[in-house]
Amino acid sequence: MPLPIALATLLLVASPALAAPQASPAPSTRLTPTIDRGYLGALQAANLFLFAWATRDGDAGLELISDRLRRDLNKKRGESWFRVYMSGLGNPHHEAFEIGPGRRLSPSRYVFPVRLYEIASRDRSGFAYTGTIEIARQRDRWAVDRLPKTPDNP
Repeated sequence: MPLPIALATLLLVASPALAAPQASPAPSTRLTPTIDRGYLGALQAANLFLFAWATRDGDAGLELISDRLRRDLNKKRGESWFRVYMSGLGNPHHEAFEIGPGRRLSPSRYVFPVRLYEIASRDRSGFAYTGTIEIARQRDRWAVDRLPKTPDNP
């Protein structure tokens, strides 16, 4: 076989292999234990509390606050204010929430950035309130120690 034909045949056979994109390495599926148990407990408490807020469940919210926050609320505003904070107005109403990555303040305290959403009936868009929620270890459980800021809680 003359050299030009052999070279053309080699290029024709090798071209698809050369042109095929290289597969990128698969992402690692190995779990690494980088998140401590305290962080996960605090995150769970924040999630449960904000779910109670979104579903307007004042009783569940009351169960999830710390003794310190409960005392502070009773002195300044009363339990009835807290129930209104949790249940919101009829319109707009609590719709959803987001929790960002938290930060450890101490072994018994974490703070998480949050965004709370409300929407009025028949509106095409809602409102978002950005703030933080602080979670503290209280005896054998994690509890909300500072409420997120909202128009009801400036």
